[in-house]
Amino acid sequence: HARLRLEGYGQVIYSEIQAASALVIPASANAATRATTFLSSPLVMPRQTRAVIGTVGAGTLTLQRALPAFTGPRYLVLPDGTTAQITGASGTQVQLGSDLSGIATPGMSVDIHPYRTLGSFFGAANEAGLTAGLNAASADTVLSVKPDGLVGTFFFTPLGGGLWVDDRYDPAASVIVPPEAGLIVQRRTGAAVTLYLTGAVRGPLSTPVEQGYNLAGTVATRPVRLDSLGLFTGNPATGLAAGANAGAADNLLVMNPNGSSSLYFRFSFNGQTGWMNSAFDDSAGVLIAPGSAIYIHRKAPRAAFAWTRPAP
Repeated sequence: HARLRLEGYGQVIYSEIQAASALVIPASANAATRATTFLSSPLVMPRQTRAVIGTVGAGTLTLQRALPAFTGPRYLVLPDGTTAQITGASGTQVQLGSDLSGIATPGMSVDIHPYRTLGSFFGAANEAGLTAGLNAASADTVLSVKPDGLVGTFFFTPLGGGLWVDDRYDPAASVIVPPEAGLIVQRRTGAAVTLYLTGAVRGPLSTPVEQGYNLAGTVATRPVRLDSLGLFTGNPATGLAAGANAGAADNLLVMNPNGSSSLYFRFSFNGQTGWMNSAFDDSAGVLIAPGSAIYIHRKAPRAAFAWTRPAP
């Protein structure tokens, strides 16, 4: 970890904490199967600039100064960690992918970050070293999973000089990987590869947990206990719903290195509460490793809520 201290004009300014991370992607020992790794980035892309809100509209913000010219997709972060994709900018006017009315206020500072993309995550030329192929059946694949069950499948192909594509062969290097997103890598035989990521240790981060299976990371550089994730608030409208058993409660699914999964839920019955696994063992101290991804199962008919992660 590293941080810059800048002095000038009677002021001292500190940069974000910069760091690097190494994520190991194992290979399968069996040619007929693939090793499956659930991963996420423990770091965010460094802040590009900070701005101050002038006015707030429906899906728009007017800033007190124009943003500098950027290339590539980016998002803004409010002080409470709420994020919104920037879909367009002209002068001081910024268009957003979501409505921040009632959350953002004039005078509030916002940080602007670039998104990671599939190409920057694994390298535009596949610097990560995943197995390339002419199709998804012969290559290592990267999967993105949406809460509604929609799955995106991507792989690196030598066609066209080498590029990332989806399963329809559309270019995919610019596909956005949000800071909280989990990914699934299915690796074939061969040696394990190590994925090196650089970036900044995040500040506050609050992202939606929608109805269905949410594949997400803690975006932390250290292990986080189940009881410190911030997912259970005691109010099922603002966090996971507890229950007398796993069937009644919202669930967490943690994927194990051997391909199995462990299920956890917040137990609540007759005044007794706590994190439990499916065998009703106390699981509050179970650690979620940095760079891993977990499934958060938000069950119907419960509405989405914002997961505010603890300090990294």
